[in-house]
Formats: sequence, C-alpha cells, structure tokens
Amino acid sequence: MKVTIFVTTFNHDTYVDEFLDSLGREFNNGTQIVIADLGSQDKTLEVIKKHVLYREGRISLNVYPKGTSTLEALFIELPKVETDYILGMSGDDVFDCGFGQAIQNFKNFNTGEKVMLNMTLVHTDKNLIPFREQKPRWVQNNRINRLKLSFGNPGTGPGAVYPAKELISVLKGQDLHGLLIEDYFIYWHLVDSVKFINLPSAKVLYRRHPDALTKQNSNSDYLRSIGYLVGLSFDKSRNPLEGILSLLLFFRWIRHIPINKLRYFMSGIRSGYGH
Repeated sequence: MKVTIFVTTFNHDTYVDEFLDSLGREFNNGTQIVIADLGSQDKTLEVIKKHVLYREGRISLNVYPKGTSTLEALFIELPKVETDYILGMSGDDVFDCGFGQAIQNFKNFNTGEKVMLNMTLVHTDKNLIPFREQKPRWVQNNRINRLKLSFGNPGTGPGAVYPAKELISVLKGQDLHGLLIEDYFIYWHLVDSVKFINLPSAKVLYRRHPDALTKQNSNSDYLRSIGYLVGLSFDKSRNPLEGILSLLLFFRWIRHIPINKLRYFMSGIRSGYGH
C-alpha cells in the first residue's frame, strides 16, 4: 500500500516551512510529496525550495496560474504518480500526534477494501479563526452517509485519505475550474463506492491560516461551488426523504446569498444537476 501526499499552496510563505517540517517528522523517506502551487505571489516558492525535503528530492513542485482550483491541479498531477491512496493537504496545515504513522499502519489499507479516512481537525490560532474541534461523523452504512451529505458535511476536509483510482474517476469529465469546497465534492462522488472510516484515535491537525475565500458569500466561485453541491444533492436523491433533505440544503444556503449574487448560485445548481 502506497500513500502519496498531495499539497496545495497559495501565499503560504508564513506557514509552509512549519508544514513541511511536520511532514518530515510524520512520514518516512519513501513517501512522495507532490506540491501544486496555485499562483502564490509571496515567497512561498522560495521557502519550499530552501527546505531540506525539496533539496533531498522528496518534493515534486509544480506551479499553476492564479485561479487554478485544487481539483484542477489534482486531476493533472494524479495520473503522474503511481500510488494507491492520496492524502490531501494544504500548505498551512501541521501534523501532530503521530498521524502519519497511524495512516501507514492502518490495517484496512491492506485488506483490498477501498476506504477513505478522515481525521479530527483542530483550529488552534484563536486570533485568526474561532477555536473549534471538528470530528468526522461517518457511519458504516453509506446509505446513512448519503443522507448526512444531503443535509451537511459529516467529514473533515484536511487530512482526508482517498483511494487514487476512484478519485481519478470522480474528477474525469467534470468542470473543475473555480470549484471550491473540494472535500464535500469528493465525498458526494465516493459515497456509493468507498467505505468511509473515521480514524480510530484522535489525531490532530492544526490549521494556521484562515480560509477567507470560502467564508465570503460574495465570492462568485464559492457561490457556484455551493450551488453545484446543492444540484448534485438533488441529482443523487433516490427517495422522497433524500429529496426533502436536498430541499432543506437549498434553503439553508439561499437565505444567506445577496440577491445580486444569486445567478452564481443558480448556475452552480444547473451544473451539479446531471452529474
């Protein structure tokens, strides 16, 4: 079983050095690290190239134009690596508590069963974002997981481990440009084919940088992404209950959106419905 780490960076020069230090502590020398920089305009690339992991040849660094989405870069980079699983990360994250070893030793990875792992996420910098602990809430029954997805997000995005072949199938043929909230997008597409598993012991990841882009209801890409997921929820509904939950999801979001921005939300719904 091989795990490859896929990292996106964007203006993370303050945080990426600490992040790479944590990767070096948590993962052995045989673990491949692929970094996709999404158009940083600060010193992120300079910091990465000075780090010991880059100098040792453990990092494959690829630079994309500003505006490239995480999923666009992932779809380009994933076919280039030979791996069983992808661990998705952001360059402003930090591992702790032996998470890397827990992933590499996790018994289900060697059973031939396709699984997806989620870890506990803790935001620690109270000056940047509210302190909170977010635990994944998957159950063994994916029918129930689908219902949960219709109403919200039971997973945690950073630190999720995805089966590589299934992930390529998810991304193929999709309009990925500008698509945000990629964890929710992937969960929706994997829920019928992959066993979702919460990491058995609480492993902690520190997110040090506020993800302001996905906190703004005025951001057109964010609103299109939310609309896409609502449309996907309607499209995947298999019974009246799931349809009702999809409708609740629709009203949950639309009431927060400025009227002059509704067109982005509705455009996303049209794109999601039918995928």
